[in-house]
Amino acid sequence: MDKAVAKTLAEAAAKAMAKAAAEAAARAMASTVANAPHHVFQRAFIRNHSSSRPRRAVLRWYRSRSRVTRTIHGLPRMKEGRQEARLMNPFSTTTPGVMPAPPRRWPQTGYPAMLTATVAWHVVILAGWLLKPAAWPWWLAAIFVNHAIFTVTGLLPRTSLLGPNWTRLPAGKHNADALALTIDDGPDPVVTPQVLDLLDAFEVRATFFCIGANVQRYPALAREIVARGHALENHSQVHVHTFSVTLPHALTREIEAAQRTLEAASGARPMFFRAPAGLRNIFLEPVLRKLDLRLATWTRRGYDTRERDPQVVARRLLDGLAARDILLLHDGNAALTADGKPVILEVLPRVINAARRQRLRFVTLREARVDA
Repeated sequence: MDKAVAKTLAEAAAKAMAKAAAEAAARAMASTVANAPHHVFQRAFIRNHSSSRPRRAVLRWYRSRSRVTRTIHGLPRMKEGRQEARLMNPFSTTTPGVMPAPPRRWPQTGYPAMLTATVAWHVVILAGWLLKPAAWPWWLAAIFVNHAIFTVTGLLPRTSLLGPNWTRLPAGKHNADALALTIDDGPDPVVTPQVLDLLDAFEVRATFFCIGANVQRYPALAREIVARGHALENHSQVHVHTFSVTLPHALTREIEAAQRTLEAASGARPMFFRAPAGLRNIFLEPVLRKLDLRLATWTRRGYDTRERDPQVVARRLLDGLAARDILLLHDGNAALTADGKPVILEVLPRVINAARRQRLRFVTLREARVDA
């Protein structure tokens, strides 16, 4: 019995000693922290935080004093108390994870004239309907007319009513004798390597508007295009035929996906965008402005995805050829000649030789920028 009592007393004494040691260590740590070169309000926060006061009241107390401190020092108010503590603590290693945005390549432009006119037209129609609701058939007809106008405008690839649009190279001495050769819908595992070899043989650089999904399938070809000195630009991610009737959110998703795909494959962020088949709608320009892209269409096209006769395609491209023209051919979806050869391979030598007879040189769209 005496042994049991002695054992119990020994255990109680050991627990008491451990508790006393823990309390002494806690006091020592609190003293060390309190004496560190913290801000006066932060030391008070630490002392109050270790007390028996409820956590919510302590945080409220600290935030009220932090706001006073930030006001005195002219600092902006923060929404979260923990963010304030990180900013006030000189020993904190936490830094904001926001990456700086890359510099813009294109100047900010206003909204397209057609979009501005459409918004104004809808405001007028709404006001008219409120003033004369009985005339609603006329107001509805006015809306239909407006929608028909900007729908038809979107079917005109070379118009600038829907926003800035490169249909020719910019004017200036830099482009006085320049042409741009643009090649769409690739990369194609059969045609693109032959096109690259042909361009190398003629020492010509071109701009390839590539589809993001094709680049994902053939990333080595995309890298080869850039490695040989050509430019790789955005032709959407999947080249959908309904692109011209797509709403802004879906447009952003489609174009931004292609931006990521092409940049990951080539290491260069595209600067230009070409809509599938050149068709677009009133919402495209605000999306391109957000993504820092410039729309580029063409001056002349050969319709080489349908026309199988190389002579006809070449004639369409060369008839009236002049400096600053942008020419369009295809390495993807290319039509085949009667001999089963891609039309572009037959047309390219004729176009290049004809351009050189006129003392014209080929540049990429990037090289043609006046401010390059």
